[in-house]
Amino acid sequence: MRRTAGTILAALMLLGCTNAAKEDPRAEKMLEGMSVREKVAQIIVMHTFSDDSLNRRRFGGYIDSLHIGGLILQDRPDGLKHSIEWLNEIQSRSHLPVLVTIDAEWGLAMRFKDEYPELPRFTDIASMDNPSRVARSIGRCIGKDMQDLGIHVNFSPVVDLNTNESSVKSRRSFGNDWKEVSKLSWEMLRGMHEGGARGCAKHFPGIGASQMDSHYQMVYTPLSKEELEATHLKPFRNLIRKDVEMIMIAHVCAASLDSLNIPSSISRKVITDYLKGELGFRGIVITDALQMHGVTDYAGERNPSLLAYEAGADLLLMPEDPYAAVDAIASAVESGALPEEELDEKVLKMLRLKLSLGLFDRPGTIDDIDGKIAASIARNIELNRTLGYEVK
Repeated sequence: MRRTAGTILAALMLLGCTNAAKEDPRAEKMLEGMSVREKVAQIIVMHTFSDDSLNRRRFGGYIDSLHIGGLILQDRPDGLKHSIEWLNEIQSRSHLPVLVTIDAEWGLAMRFKDEYPELPRFTDIASMDNPSRVARSIGRCIGKDMQDLGIHVNFSPVVDLNTNESSVKSRRSFGNDWKEVSKLSWEMLRGMHEGGARGCAKHFPGIGASQMDSHYQMVYTPLSKEELEATHLKPFRNLIRKDVEMIMIAHVCAASLDSLNIPSSISRKVITDYLKGELGFRGIVITDALQMHGVTDYAGERNPSLLAYEAGADLLLMPEDPYAAVDAIASAVESGALPEEELDEKVLKMLRLKLSLGLFDRPGTIDDIDGKIAASIARNIELNRTLGYEVK
C-alpha cells in the first residue's frame, strides 16, 4: 500500500511514545516484583457503579486487595466533578497508576449528557465538508478533555461498516465505504493522540452485518470469510498496517473464522490465529464487556474471563466478578496449565501503555477540577460553533 508523507508522519507520531515505552526498563522491573495474582489483576479493566457507596466499598477491595489495573468510567448521576474526585481517591490509594478508560464515542456527553454538549456523531462527521479535518478536530478535542480530567483511553472510534442500519444504530458508524471509514477512523485516532489520550478501534471482526445486540443475546454474522475480508475487515486491516495500538474484540460469532461459532471475544482462532497471526496485529487486544449476554450465554458455567484469556485477549473488560476472574486465571498459570510467559507479555503491554501515557511521570490526581471541567465544556461548545453543528 502506498503511503503519503502525511500518513507516514502520523504513524511515526503515534508510534513514538509507544516505542519509547517499549524501551523503558521500568516495565520489566515492575513485572519482576509482581505475584501471579497481581499480574492477572493488572490486565483487568473493571466497571464502576452508579451508586457511590458501591464504588467506595467494592472498588476499595479491587484496589487494596486485587490491585486492579484499570477501570472504565461509566454514567454517574452525581456528575463529572464527583467522578473525578472519586478517581483522585482511587489513584491516591493504588500502588500503581490505574488506567482510566471510557466509552465516549461522541465525547464526554455520551456519559455526562446533562453537563456536556453533544459533539457530532460519526454519521454526522462523514456528511460534513472535509470530514477528515472534522474527525481529527473532534478527536483532538475529546483527547484534550480526557487528558485534563485524568482519563486515558477512549473505546472509540467505531470502525464497523454501516451495511445494516439496525446493527450499529446507524449514527455510530462512519458509513459503508471501507476506505472512508478507515480514513476517518485514523484521523480520529490521530486527533485523540494529539490531545493526550488514546483510542481503540472496535468491534473486530465487525458487527455491521448483524441485526442483533450482544448486550442481550448471542450475535452472529452470516458472511463468509471472503465477504468479511472484502468489507468489514478492510478498515481493521488498514488500521493494523498503520500500527493502531488497541483493538476491541466483539462477542459476534463468525462461523467463517471459527467453524464452532464461538464468540470472537473467546475464540483462539479469531484472536490468536487470525487477528494476531494472519493479520499480524501486535498491539493490545481488549475484549468487549465480559458481562454481556453475547458471551455469558455461550460460556455457561465456564468463566468468560478465563476463556478470553486463553483465546489470546490481552485486557479483560468488565468481568462480572473480578475475584473469580483472577482466581481462575491465576490458578491455571500457577498449575502450569497456562504458561506464565504469556501472562507476562500481556502485563507488559498494560504497563507499557501506562508508561507511554506518562502515568508514572506525573501526579495521578487532578487539581482545579471545576476550572478544568468549565474549560472542557467551553472547548466543546466552541468546536460545535466552529463546525456549525447543532445537536439533533
